[in-house]
Amino acid sequence: MSKHARVNGKLLQLNKTYNNLKNKQKEKIAHWMVEETEMFYEKTGAFPTDSDEFTIVDNVYARIEAAEIWIPYDEIAIRYSKKRESICRSVRKSEIFNAHLHQQTAMVTMCLVCHNDKVLVVEKIRRKRPVITFPGGDVEPHESFFDAVVRNVFEQTGILIKNPAMQGIFHWQQEGVHHVYLLYRADHFSGSLKNTSAYWISRQELEQKDLSLGMWQMLRVMDTPYFSERFMIVED
Repeated sequence: MSKHARVNGKLLQLNKTYNNLKNKQKEKIAHWMVEETEMFYEKTGAFPTDSDEFTIVDNVYARIEAAEIWIPYDEIAIRYSKKRESICRSVRKSEIFNAHLHQQTAMVTMCLVCHNDKVLVVEKIRRKRPVITFPGGDVEPHESFFDAVVRNVFEQTGILIKNPAMQGIFHWQQEGVHHVYLLYRADHFSGSLKNTSAYWISRQELEQKDLSLGMWQMLRVMDTPYFSERFMIVED
């Protein structure tokens, strides 16, 4: 049974559903949902998550009101929540995604520091659990890769590496960002550990550890002359 109320001189159906809209109205709203998702992606370089939905729904609903279309807000929120995944898939196939994909690159250096049969590792928290990784970090503006790897290893461990040699790259693309890791190896260093999360570990022990995502592939590039590049496919 329909429920109506007069708001600002207009008689509105309070329990109106999305399916009650005219086809042209549905087409407009569907188009606005795609456009707002594209704009969100262009601005953030990422696709909306559950917590981002209301930002997009607010923008879509503002356009609905401007077009003088009446539909309860909750109906639009429910509709977008149901369609978000398919909308994001369509955006991934668009020119906007491809253009943005090549605009953003995250450059990171990482180093395999060796001492006899041991290697230097750092323990970090990933998704609320501890994992092992090799020391490294982002490249700062106006900084060379060489300077970045020396700085990052020192900041994270207290070890000052000498003459690190670039071994290759490891990279992947995810949510509009091309992640590129410049991989180094250093067999000479000075100083001592000054961070409790960094420690030396034998290669045999390393095999028993829970390494961060992609670490084994990176280790092969840093540790052997047979690989200079590895590319990882990440499912969004």
